[in-house]
Amino acid sequence: MKKAVIVFVFLIFSFKLFSQAGNISLYNEYYNDYLRYLDTTGKVHTAIRPLIFDEQLMKMAEQLPLFSTFSEKDKRWKVVNNSRLTWETNPIITAGVNLSDENFGNRTTVGIGLGQKVTVVKNISLFADFQMVNGGFDSLHTAFMDSSRIVPGMGSFFSASGSRRAFLKSRGGISWKTASWFHLFAGYDKVFLGDGYRSLFLSDNSIPFWQVRATVVTRHISYIMLYSFLNDDDSDIPGISYRSKFASTHYLNWNIGKRLQLNVFESVVWRGEDSLSKRGFDVNYISPIVFFRPVEFNLGSPDNMLLGMGGRFRLFKHLHLYGQLVLDEFKLSEVKAQTGWWANKFGMQAGLRAIFTMKENRVLLIQAEANGVRPFTFTHWNSLENYGNNLQPLAHPLGANFFEWITTGKYLVKRMTYEVNIKYAEWGTDSAGVNMGHNIYQSYRDSRKDYGNTWLQGEKHSRLMAEAKVSRIMNLQWNMKIELGLRYNCYTCPGLKVNEVLVTGGIVTCF
Repeated sequence: MKKAVIVFVFLIFSFKLFSQAGNISLYNEYYNDYLRYLDTTGKVHTAIRPLIFDEQLMKMAEQLPLFSTFSEKDKRWKVVNNSRLTWETNPIITAGVNLSDENFGNRTTVGIGLGQKVTVVKNISLFADFQMVNGGFDSLHTAFMDSSRIVPGMGSFFSASGSRRAFLKSRGGISWKTASWFHLFAGYDKVFLGDGYRSLFLSDNSIPFWQVRATVVTRHISYIMLYSFLNDDDSDIPGISYRSKFASTHYLNWNIGKRLQLNVFESVVWRGEDSLSKRGFDVNYISPIVFFRPVEFNLGSPDNMLLGMGGRFRLFKHLHLYGQLVLDEFKLSEVKAQTGWWANKFGMQAGLRAIFTMKENRVLLIQAEANGVRPFTFTHWNSLENYGNNLQPLAHPLGANFFEWITTGKYLVKRMTYEVNIKYAEWGTDSAGVNMGHNIYQSYRDSRKDYGNTWLQGEKHSRLMAEAKVSRIMNLQWNMKIELGLRYNCYTCPGLKVNEVLVTGGIVTCF
């Protein structure tokens, strides 16, 4: 099936703010795409996002083109502005249309919302932003949403008409910088752990979740303690009724000198209640200095444990190598035997990223990354213990039993940005009634093979996305940007091949 689609996004207002006590949004591409790789001092910890804004980060930001666009000098709508209290508000508006061979009315998107931020004495920051969106989706996304009542990455929709869905995008919380080395956050948001385009530890793939997050930062070490309140969709009433599940996560990042960073990750997921009792948030997993595995073993091993390690190495001044290894279950003797034991569950990431800052406000960024996860990784007895939230993986969007390759390039020349993205992925799904370990929401007890499991087993699926895009800053004060791009999508599976070409263009304005 072939079709050409023209997409025009007319106007987008977005809310991107920060302060000394606050976090830098995961959606701020200037900071998250460029700033994280400019550090040559070994004093900045950028593997934990949202980034915590501080003086060292401000110094690095000054190396970026158009820095004043995102500085505190920007003129924003300030309801209150004095030495002790600042209250800022901004509109969030989205309007777009898809011109294609499908029904025109079902491919428009309209959204409106409001962003609020209050800073108290530079140590306490509160933020909240929300947006009501009504948009049309293609047939592949619509099929998933009909079965799950979930808009991927957003949450439940509350209205449906044909291929259109109405839903709410929201996030918010309170940040408290109690000391220069301790930062506390409580609220409804996302977290990303790692240095890559993807993360096999914790990514921004799932919808936001309620959380309490404490971060300790010293010159060479940063340590995060994350307590997550998650949801599991009730299969009897999808998208309406939910069951509670919880997770506790530790993540340690160590800057060893100016070139090397190492990090260690552990997380445990457990159900909120079972047929015998209501367990709630288990206090056994609250301690910030305990290792989860001995605790989980003493409880009778009912929960889902994940371990991981990763790092980043600055090979040259502008070139970084990075990677991650995540272990769900693992037995070395079975690996050596090469029998394809189902419970050797792990995933790997390897990547390189180069960023060059040049004269006349020029920046070049190049990134290549490979991700692969074995079958059944992140799964458990049932979805109440799997590594997911609201029917979406907490790590990689493809779940398990996949391989992915990503290449990106961006070139900033004063007001212009030239961008190229290529993503290719393969994965295997169930075949002949046998569980092939791709869907992390399917129990690993269901119809599996104990031995003979291989990477990409099952029915083969593949997806290719290639995109070229150019944008220009039209107004520095408002960061008004005009964009034009071309995107090609190709999806194949047994009995189906979908080719799609999109011409994208529009105007984006962000504060």
